Amino acid sequence: MIWQIIFLKKLEVWGVPNYFGWQRFGKPRTNTHLVGKALVANDLAEAVRLYIGNPYEEEPEEVKLARKAYDDGDIEKSLDLMPTGMRYERIMLKELLKEKK
Repeated sequence: MIWQIIFLKKLEVWGVPNYFGWQRFGKPRTNTHLVGKALVANDLAEAVRLYIGNPYEEEPEEVKLARKAYDDGDIEKSLDLMPTGMRYERIMLKELLKEKK
C-alpha cells in the first residue's frame, strides 16, 4: 500500500508517457486530428482525402507522388505509386477501386 502512494507521488512529479501522436503511430504526418474531425462531422470523403491525399513536403518523393495522384482523381495510379509499407492507404485505395467498378 505504501509503495502505491510513493509511486503516485512520483507520477505527480514525473508525469506519464504520451502514447498519442507520433509516439503512438510512428509517423510524422500530423493530420490525424483533421481526419478525426472529418469523421466526427460524418464527412467520410474528406476523411479519406486527408488520409490518402494531401501530400506533406517532408514526406518521401514517392509518397508525395502517390498522394498527388489521389488528389488528381487517379486512384489506380495512386495505388500503383503508393509504397507497400503504406498499408492503410493501400487498403483504402483498393476499396475505392472496387467501388468504381
